[in-house]
Amino acid sequence: MSAGGHRRDERGMVTAEIAAGTLLVAAMAVVMAWVGGVIVLQQRVNDSAVQIARQQARGDTESLARARAAAPEGSVVEIAREKGEYVVTVRCRPQAPVRWLAGPEVSGTARVQAEPGQT
Repeated sequence: MSAGGHRRDERGMVTAEIAAGTLLVAAMAVVMAWVGGVIVLQQRVNDSAVQIARQQARGDTESLARARAAAPEGSVVEIAREKGEYVVTVRCRPQAPVRWLAGPEVSGTARVQAEPGQT
């Protein structure tokens, strides 16, 4: 034992534990922030699908172009016509803060009845 009452081989253990704990907390904060961003992206994709479907059903090409431009960056928009309805699907892959944290593709789909006179 040393003069301080501790064994010599245990010195510095608290510092190492604090360093490891701090790294773990920082990594968890990054992951939690990214998950929150994916949830927000999911809502934005859903909102974009609804807006694009509404404008397509109305036949308003100017508003349709604005709705498509407002979709999240990197989104893929698919518009189909099925039995008098417009079906719009918007897909997007979230940007990960680190390469190994690649996330799932998020998508939103909306169905809107075509207005009379729209083809």
